[in-house]
Amino acid sequence: MRSSEYPTIFEGYMNKKLLLGFVLVYLVLLLLEYLEHSVLFATTYQSLPNLFRPPEETKTWIVLIDYFVFAFAFTFIFSKGHEGKGVMEGVRYGFYISLLTSVTYSFALHASMPMPFSLALQRALVGIVQLVIYGVILSTVFGKKDAPAAG
Repeated sequence: MRSSEYPTIFEGYMNKKLLLGFVLVYLVLLLLEYLEHSVLFATTYQSLPNLFRPPEETKTWIVLIDYFVFAFAFTFIFSKGHEGKGVMEGVRYGFYISLLTSVTYSFALHASMPMPFSLALQRALVGIVQLVIYGVILSTVFGKKDAPAAG
């Protein structure tokens, strides 16, 4: 077989959507994470210096790689189960993934660090909203599947 007979991850119609969805989710994730941590919770984080590294010790490159991997995995998993049922499919997907990630992680942080319960709850709720937004982005990129023709 020729090497061109083996599709790569980014070939074909669906894989163009995978790439577009991944890039959009990654960019929106970067924006929303910045707004969450540098705007929404900035004052709260400053009042809890024992929870976080000082800004000069933050390993931003690791965070960017983590977000990259998350955005790809989130998009890839959606692409494998995409049923084309519209925006509500993305809402459900984002919500379900938030239960696995954001909600559990927020409360695990509360349980293992001196993080106030109110902050854990706020982070969980913000995470749900963020992941639902990413799901809506993907359901829009991947589109609604047309009903099969009758007859």
